[in-house]
Amino acid sequence: MKYNYYLTNGTKTEIDVEKPLSLDEMQKMVGGLIEFAEVKRTRHTICVNEEGLMMGLPENPAFSYRDLGWDPTEMPGQLRGNIIEGQDGDTG
Repeated sequence: MKYNYYLTNGTKTEIDVEKPLSLDEMQKMVGGLIEFAEVKRTRHTICVNEEGLMMGLPENPAFSYRDLGWDPTEMPGQLRGNIIEGQDGDTG
């Protein structure tokens, strides 16, 4: 399984593992409860911190709410916190 791991400081790391990431691993990487979403332009699944906005996590420059198909007038800005992207269209 291949993943891209995007940190809020703008760095991207490629991760290549034999097995899909576990729930515990994903929660540690995003810093809390997880939520999955589909990026419309790539159809890849991303894993984000479910409470990132409420927790006041920093914006992640890699993805905006528009990438998920949200109307930017309703939800402007970037997603919050660290993000895991499944390169094969699936995070696990």
